[in-house]
Amino acid sequence: MAVMDLHENDPLRVGDVLIVGRLGEGGMGVVYLGRGPGGTAVAVKVMRADLAHNADFRRRFGQEISAMRDIGAAYAAGVLAADVDAAQPWVVMEYVQGMTLGERIGRAGPLPPEELHPFALGLLRAVAGVHAASVVHRDLKPSNVVLSPQGVRLLDFGVAQAPGATRRSGERVGSLTWMAPEQLDGAPVGTACDVHAVGMLLYYAATGRHIYGYGDPKAVAWRISHVEPQLVDLPEAAQAYGDLILASLAKDPERRPPLRAMHERLRVADHGRAVSAASQTAVDTREHTQSAPWVVPPVPAPAPAPAARETPVAADDSDAELMSLVEVVHSSQEVRQSSGSLAWAISALVLLIGAVAWASGVWPFS
Repeated sequence: MAVMDLHENDPLRVGDVLIVGRLGEGGMGVVYLGRGPGGTAVAVKVMRADLAHNADFRRRFGQEISAMRDIGAAYAAGVLAADVDAAQPWVVMEYVQGMTLGERIGRAGPLPPEELHPFALGLLRAVAGVHAASVVHRDLKPSNVVLSPQGVRLLDFGVAQAPGATRRSGERVGSLTWMAPEQLDGAPVGTACDVHAVGMLLYYAATGRHIYGYGDPKAVAWRISHVEPQLVDLPEAAQAYGDLILASLAKDPERRPPLRAMHERLRVADHGRAVSAASQTAVDTREHTQSAPWVVPPVPAPAPAPAARETPVAADDSDAELMSLVEVVHSSQEVRQSSGSLAWAISALVLLIGAVAWASGVWPFS
């Protein structure tokens, strides 16, 4: 993440941390780069002074810290120290190295296939890790997703909450152009709102564009709620993501696929790409040999051993899990009846077999 100069009124020290620069600013506070007592780089978030006397914002700040502690450092920034009772509440966090998705796209454009697939799987794992801690992020967007050397990490849990938590009627929290339809309507939200954001982020990573376009944020929000998304810019190398993106952007949150099913679908797609690439290499070699008759045909190489399967991921043995996989395949077929039906039919078989195989491992999937 880019480091900016300090402003005139920025603190020079917070707790035992020396402040050396700015990392960013959000609606609730400013995030600084600091140096701990041992010289270790840390991130420090300090609540804005004009909000420090607001009990609701103090409560949210405390909830953000609790959420990060519950999620842990595998998918979020680890909490090192905090003082929610200070004149301006603050929290010291692990400094997550790497660019945000927004920075990465801004500098180099859409992710190429060799980067897109690991990112997609990492994003699904990270969001699943958040949900496993009984937290809904509610504000997933390019500036809150970091491509760190350790994998995808999520930032800014300032509006996170427990699934189904009560709040004021009609309250809308999050970033307008990255909200799910139910968020925009002020309706109760659950983990499905994060699934919707995942769909938008996957399209953004693959194309460098917001799937609902740009312009007045209110106009973009209207399109999110009322216009069916179109995959007009999705590159050929990312076509395997198309059905999943559209399914995750269903207006009805009940029709969006579970993250586990999305993860398994992408794992299968990755295996298919590897087999296709190997087959194409064999075809290219064969054509090259046939077009040069003066070359002695090479001795056929031994057939490659079957690719080792990844360790099956965990799942409950209940019928409910199996039914959820059936439902996501069914709903995704309805989303795109006009195209991709064969791919979804194959995926249905794979997912049903996978449901039986998921007898070991730990949620979220590995």
